[in-house]
Amino acid sequence: MLRFLVTFSLLLLGSTGRGSAQDVLHLQARADSDYNFFGEIDNLNFNREPIDFATAEFLPGCSWYCGAHVDTLFASSHLAAQGVNTYSPAHAHDFDATTAWVEGAAGHGIGTTLTYEFLIDFTDQLGITTLLIANGYKKSEALWAANGRIKTLNLYLNGEHYAVLSLLDAYEIQTLELPAPLMLPRNERLVLTFEIVAVYPGDRYEDTALSLLMFSGIGVH
Repeated sequence: MLRFLVTFSLLLLGSTGRGSAQDVLHLQARADSDYNFFGEIDNLNFNREPIDFATAEFLPGCSWYCGAHVDTLFASSHLAAQGVNTYSPAHAHDFDATTAWVEGAAGHGIGTTLTYEFLIDFTDQLGITTLLIANGYKKSEALWAANGRIKTLNLYLNGEHYAVLSLLDAYEIQTLELPAPLMLPRNERLVLTFEIVAVYPGDRYEDTALSLLMFSGIGVH
């Protein structure tokens, strides 16, 4: 089995000192539209009617996930449940924009980690080309504004500083294209580490939220 391990670490810029500045890529997220990612494939919302996120599935129909699969997802901390609302790391990858992983550390969550593990043993053709991000707590615009959102990430590839990722302070979906596919070699482990460099502070809470961080790529169709 291939273990593809993705670790999201919320740390201050320069805290690790890995990689050389001249080799590090600087990548900017691109604003996209929720209408491109929610709803039934056979019933596109051409009239741009409001999306009911409570019933709309993220990436409906066939997507990169027809071939790729996340086997394990865990975090070093998450906010304790409040009534019926939970904030576990699974919510960052549950195809549901109304849920969110919310870190449970002090302040803005510096030092918190979120880890994905993929198990691929049938092909070496799968690769990640795009990050699909719903930044903040997308359950409502009020909750999105009340909680913190991620502003800047360091991305490490197998422990080496690979890129600085700048995210938008946007309620709608945003995408981030990698310059080359990150391939998932069969029966080998690939490690991606994301570190929070900066956040957009919430109007009410210090907690940093992430509704979705998912992937698209090559090797499925």
